[in-house]
Amino acid sequence: MAARLPRRPTVVVRPAAGVALITALLVVAVTTVAMVGMTSRLMVELRRTENILHGEQAVALLSGVEGWAHGQLVADLEEGGAVDHPGENWARPLPPTELENGYAQGRIVDLQGRFNINTLVDDAAQVNAVARQRFERLLAYLDLPARLVPALLDWLDKDQAIRFPGGAEDDYYSRLTPPYRPANRPLLTVSELRLVAGFEEAIYQTLRPHVSALPGVTTINVNSAPVAVLMALADGLAATDMEALVKGRQEQPFVDVETFLRHPALAGTTVDAAGLGVTSDHFAVHGTATVGRAEARLTGFLQRRGGADRGVLMRYRHYGSGGP
Repeated sequence: MAARLPRRPTVVVRPAAGVALITALLVVAVTTVAMVGMTSRLMVELRRTENILHGEQAVALLSGVEGWAHGQLVADLEEGGAVDHPGENWARPLPPTELENGYAQGRIVDLQGRFNINTLVDDAAQVNAVARQRFERLLAYLDLPARLVPALLDWLDKDQAIRFPGGAEDDYYSRLTPPYRPANRPLLTVSELRLVAGFEEAIYQTLRPHVSALPGVTTINVNSAPVAVLMALADGLAATDMEALVKGRQEQPFVDVETFLRHPALAGTTVDAAGLGVTSDHFAVHGTATVGRAEARLTGFLQRRGGADRGVLMRYRHYGSGGP
């Protein structure tokens, strides 16, 4: 009789157990995705908080740069210097300096070495003829159109009378998109030129390094004026002569306007002494501070006074990110 083989056990697969396994795997997957998302959001929030803190620290460092600029200018004033020129201590940049948690650097710029746009029109809304001629020469030297002058004068004066040709008042600006009205007052900042008819961005960028928008009556400091501004002082000046003048004043600044007018480069010309000087009271301080990945930049406009008054007319802060 043949031997009987053992029967194989019957394996019963319960459908419920498979569903439970799949459900468990899905729960694990969903939980993992949720945890990764929460971790990512947490890291973003931590980085954002870190950047905010570093940004605030960078701004605090910029206050130190502004304080440095104020100290330099006041010290120069207290030393009794009757002349301001780029060879003085205040004109030496603050190199990248390690401070608490970061670095800062800065420099001071003499704004009275530039042509003050606001001198074109006086308090009585009358055009300053000498200033207008100088501005027209500056435009010519920079290869910019003379048609810019009437529009700028209309922007500065108090009336609504349109200067021809090239002027612009309410009728012109109200038809723009978006519409706005002319200021009919002195410029608050040089960037306001962008709003004036004809001052396209390329024109503005060409003109910007040579002009300022200072309050009240100011003089052009002939010790810090660049070649373009010096060329605007009279007809018939040669750029090579002005370049030689600029090079020479580095060693021997002008002690007064009379000495400047006797310079050989100006021989035979008719430079008007009106509106010229050898001292400055308006400066810009440019500072940069970096803490971690955060970077902040400062542009401040200072009017120099004695004592503890910084005379901050206006300041701008710009934020960015540094680091890798």
